Amino acid sequence: MTERVAIAVMSFDRPHYVERVLQTVLAQQPMRRLVPVFHLFQDGCVSPRTGNVYGKAELMEKSVAVFRHYLPRGHVHQSPVNLGVALNFDRAERMLFEDHGYACAIFLEDDLLLQPWYFRVMEELLDLAATREDVGMVAAFGFDKEMPLAEQRRRERDLVLMDEHNWAFGMRREAWAARDRLLRPYLGIVSQIDYRDRDRGEPKAAIKAMQLAYGRHGRGYLSSQDSTKNLALELLGLHRITTFTNNARYIGKEGLHSTPARFAAQGHGRTVVYDRPHGGFVLPLPETLRAMRLGLQHR
Repeated sequence: MTERVAIAVMSFDRPHYVERVLQTVLAQQPMRRLVPVFHLFQDGCVSPRTGNVYGKAELMEKSVAVFRHYLPRGHVHQSPVNLGVALNFDRAERMLFEDHGYACAIFLEDDLLLQPWYFRVMEELLDLAATREDVGMVAAFGFDKEMPLAEQRRRERDLVLMDEHNWAFGMRREAWAARDRLLRPYLGIVSQIDYRDRDRGEPKAAIKAMQLAYGRHGRGYLSSQDSTKNLALELLGLHRITTFTNNARYIGKEGLHSTPARFAAQGHGRTVVYDRPHGGFVLPLPETLRAMRLGLQHR
């Protein structure tokens, strides 16, 4: 039985990256059961809170034009103002799961190139997530970007816990709804400020207090929307799962959290991407995943 899956492309002011990502989207092998419906969530440049201008409007318009060129039947959701990363993601998730009623969705950044089987792997992982209440998020970008190809081949059916990044991830509506209930205080804080100002003054203190109330004691302060979402899933006992194999390559040398120097220092240019389709993934038992999570927390 076929089922629609939303594919959300998140965009700001890097049309040259959007184009490269969409080229890999068009090269995807067809999914077996899921029918993709494409959506672009394009942020704006002028903050309604401070009047600050972020990015260039002409580049945002070009990003929309690129999306319409490659996916003319896709849906464009263009914000007239600058929402910031957290609120643009919230808009996308809320619109797809609540307004459009999708049972599952995949969210793509504008700086991650996908191997041709990425969607097909994600289809299998989303189906696995539907059978396990302890799985909240799935992805296929991999475990260790410099993992030798021989070791990836040896463990091509293995699934492991995601690192701190939520890249090209998928969720089912039930997991999103549970996480959303915990995330609303954070969204309330960042909705009052420009996202880039979250680590200053009162917003920082408020986010810190919220995280301490949620139990992030002695684990450091991380204010990004990814980190806060990950904390919420941990509190719910929902694991974030990715393939052991690297089925995508990060290209974001320039962006909100990246520079060419940082990109090089983190070794993204040395990513060893997997070179063949695969499936039949083995999802670890709940107790194994809990032990893996505990190990990460005490590293």
